Amino acid sequence: MNTMVAMHMQWLVGYVVAGVLLALGFYAPIGWVWALGGLVTFIWATKSAQGLQQHLCGGYVTTFFITGAAVGIFFSLYPMDWIEADLGYWELVVIFGKWFITSVCLATSGLVIGLGTYGINRFVTEAWRL
Repeated sequence: MNTMVAMHMQWLVGYVVAGVLLALGFYAPIGWVWALGGLVTFIWATKSAQGLQQHLCGGYVTTFFITGAAVGIFFSLYPMDWIEADLGYWELVVIFGKWFITSVCLATSGLVIGLGTYGINRFVTEAWRL
């Protein structure tokens, strides 16, 4: 049973790994190497996904990691001295909430990527069928 679930969710793991590798490109000078690995992993995950729902979910998950890394700058706000209130650790909760909501909203653009990969995958599959 566990093997069946693992094989069924393999496409999602591929999209998560691709998103993490692409996101690492924001934080290191040698990130372009990881980004190339992420791109290859994304293409592999796209080829292993079946159906529109898996492509949309994969595009969303990958884009969530990328946008999450891009808006990670929000955490530099941590000592929120500029609001004249001592919130303690609640400041981190507020910043995390802002980061999470922004990442979720920006990741909806990944649905377009998922729709595009589904269309390309379907076109290539039908065009090369003999």
